[in-house]
Amino acid sequence: MIAATVVVFGILATLAYFFLLPSRQAASAKNGKATAAVEAPEGPVTTVTSKHPYARHLDIAGIRLLEDRGLKAKFVIVNHSSADLSSVPVVITLKRVGGKPDEEPLTTASMDLPSLGPYESKEITVPVKAKFRAYEMPDWQFIRGEVEIKAEQ
Repeated sequence: MIAATVVVFGILATLAYFFLLPSRQAASAKNGKATAAVEAPEGPVTTVTSKHPYARHLDIAGIRLLEDRGLKAKFVIVNHSSADLSSVPVVITLKRVGGKPDEEPLTTASMDLPSLGPYESKEITVPVKAKFRAYEMPDWQFIRGEVEIKAEQ
């Protein structure tokens, strides 16, 4: 008797799961409620301003501004190409997301890119100069990086 009751409740629970759960998801979709909606950023995080053929394969991610004996920019640079990039002179410019095109950048940094193998990424910390202190700068999600390769083609 107890076994039959357990089996009946198991069947009812399984039927309820398979028939009621999909209808709830469809109802929430009809009401405009997305279960896992992610908003896309306004524009690209990295902008390429160089005419160098490998410039479009460089990407900056995870920009952080810190103060440690002066203002420093910390970010990950990614090589999306199959080429080995080593000792390439670059200029990294950090701008405010949604800023005007003629707006002055937050900061710039010139450096020789460390050896970056095909499809490799590296974390880089570089000292920068800016008008503001690190705590006066916008948060990381409001900063966009621009990469410009200064090397000859």
